[in-house]
Amino acid sequence: MPTDSKMQLLIIDDNLNNCTLLECLLEDKYKHQSVCSGQEGLDKAAEGGIDLVLLDVDMPEMDGYEVCKILKANPATASIPIIFVSARTQADSRLLGYEAGGDEYLTKPIDEKVYLLLSKRRLKRRLNIMN
Repeated sequence: MPTDSKMQLLIIDDNLNNCTLLECLLEDKYKHQSVCSGQEGLDKAAEGGIDLVLLDVDMPEMDGYEVCKILKANPATASIPIIFVSARTQADSRLLGYEAGGDEYLTKPIDEKVYLLLSKRRLKRRLNIMN
């Protein structure tokens, strides 16, 4: 992937170590921003330019499921793919993520899924431009 076409990721996680880990895994392929709360994530996504959200589930004040529902309810952010990144591996946790509007629910590894979802988004953009 050419460096001038790097897509923008938004990492929403209250744990700085998790943000740092994700940033290190993804920095060669993607631009990224990290925020520490659901509200900060909603604000940053509303500014525009975000191609994909990596979203933690367990956060204080507003959990990831609620953040996802709000993003998907807003026409300006509804089309942004959301990947839940969580230590929760139970089926019911995954189901809650999909019911909230998440596109994927991962624990590890995330790099291949991020690439596939962004490739799909890029293709959709190109198709929309051609129509």
